[in-house]
Amino acid sequence: MKKLLLLPLCMVLFSCSEDKNIMGDWIQVMPSNLPYIQGVKIQEHGTAESIGMATLIYEKWSKHDNKLILCGKSIGNGQTIDFCDTLKILKLSKDSLITSGGQNYVVKYYKVNNLSDTEGYNLE
Repeated sequence: MKKLLLLPLCMVLFSCSEDKNIMGDWIQVMPSNLPYIQGVKIQEHGTAESIGMATLIYEKWSKHDNKLILCGKSIGNGQTIDFCDTLKILKLSKDSLITSGGQNYVVKYYKVNNLSDTEGYNLE
C-alpha cells in the first residue's frame, strides 16, 4: 500500500521540479545585428509576461508533458485577438530552451538571470 502512495507523490514532485526549470526570463536567440531582444518571462502560478514585444502580450502559461502553452493577446491593426500557442519542447536545460511550433518553426531561447544582463538592447 505504501508503495502505491509513493508513486503518485514522486510523479508530482518530479513534475514540479521540471516546471521550476522552465520558470525564468527566456530571451530568444536573434541575429546579432538586431538592436533589440524579445522573449518571455515564465513565472510561478501560471503567469507569463512578454519581454521586448509590445504587440504580443503573454499573460499565462502551462506545461503538459513536452508541450509549452503560451496564452495572451495579439495587438495590431486596431484589433486585439486572444491566442494560445502550443509549442513542443525539443530541449530544456537550466539555461537553454528550444521549442517547435511546426515543421519548420524552431525557436531557441537562453535564460538570463537578470534582464539587466541585456543592457544595451532595446526592450520596447
